[in-house]
Amino acid sequence: LRKLEALGLVKRSYGGAALVGGENHVLPTSLRESINHSEKSIIAAKAADLIHDGDSVLLDWSTTVQHMIPHLSKAADITVFTNSVKTSRLLCDCGINTYCLGGQFLFDSSYVVGSLTEQMLDSIYVNVMFFSALAISPEGDVFEPLEAERSLRLKMLERSRVKVFMADHGKFE
Repeated sequence: LRKLEALGLVKRSYGGAALVGGENHVLPTSLRESINHSEKSIIAAKAADLIHDGDSVLLDWSTTVQHMIPHLSKAADITVFTNSVKTSRLLCDCGINTYCLGGQFLFDSSYVVGSLTEQMLDSIYVNVMFFSALAISPEGDVFEPLEAERSLRLKMLERSRVKVFMADHGKFE
């Protein structure tokens, strides 16, 4: 984020960043994918070790979680649910049994949100969910800038037995 701020693309604040000249926007997925890339890969490899043969898994839309995909083949016969179109495609390319939740596709993103997505979540309950967020406070509060994302995150947490928060050091700044 410091690099993007130095380039004049974002204005940093506690809990993340906003696009310069934008109101209530978050960085596009394409920009977030390049931030702390190697750190996210290390975290994702460790997190994938928590998945066991036959598990049902819920992956959120975060770029950190996408780094898990190459490591998911460690477990056999898993089923993955996600609201990320990009994640769904990458999972299918790896031959992993995948369900993509439907909903409203957000501009400048690769995922869906909304009441339809939440209704679909009501029909499943998974062994483990992996997620990240824009930031986490020193008190442990997870920050999401958009109401639709907050609402969906809460529903995902409700529909999961084990919850795994994945965060690189940038989430704590």
